[in-house]
Amino acid sequence: PEFSLEELQRSAKEIRLSDVVQFASKLWDSARAELKTSLCWGNLRPAEGDLLVAKLRERLKSPGPPGKEAPQPRVTQLPVTPVGPGVALVRDVMDKLEENSAVEVLFQGGTTRGGGAAELQRLAELQVLASVMSDQFYEQLRTREQLGYIVSCRADRNEGIVFVVQGAAKSALEVLARIDAFLDTVPGMLRAKTEAEITQLAESLAQARLARPQQLLNAAERCWGEIRSHEFRWTRPLDEALAIRQVR
Repeated sequence: PEFSLEELQRSAKEIRLSDVVQFASKLWDSARAELKTSLCWGNLRPAEGDLLVAKLRERLKSPGPPGKEAPQPRVTQLPVTPVGPGVALVRDVMDKLEENSAVEVLFQGGTTRGGGAAELQRLAELQVLASVMSDQFYEQLRTREQLGYIVSCRADRNEGIVFVVQGAAKSALEVLARIDAFLDTVPGMLRAKTEAEITQLAESLAQARLARPQQLLNAAERCWGEIRSHEFRWTRPLDEALAIRQVR
């Protein structure tokens, strides 16, 4: 589970050096088995990689945590609003002198990490839709209205479409109102796009998915993304590119 800054701050005040030493000594033993994953990436033959992983597993064997110690997910249930403005969660910052505000608007699209045909198609459509809106969103709220130094619109595999604005020009609720005003223009924006423009945009996104990582770190991070999600879909970039090319 994730913890708020307030919760972390309260806990930090109670921690002593002896607590840290004790925690470090038991860290590996308390980890769940599914979190003990090894990745070898680089100039290795398959047999060399297998040998390294086997040695690592032997050295780091542990029983795992008791069931009662396993962290439990925390869930906040929000009111269901199939139509209308949705739900706004507002939190004050801890630093009373902070002048910046941040707004995140999320349109849930359901998780698309499973990689089935329907999920891939939905993710492709979300990515193309986010790309259509992204430049205009930045142009309107950053360049023209100057509402923040961070302005972005993106598709998220685990959430849907996310709009983010951070800055000190206006309060969070005022910025939220401007985001809503921009969203009112989206239907007309989509109607103005020709099929040829959408096809060209989809092809550009597909090519970006197929681009080979330029650094070893980026290549390894792709693999770690699959490992962390426990999905191990090593052909995901190709699968997503093919699905994006079908969007019209």
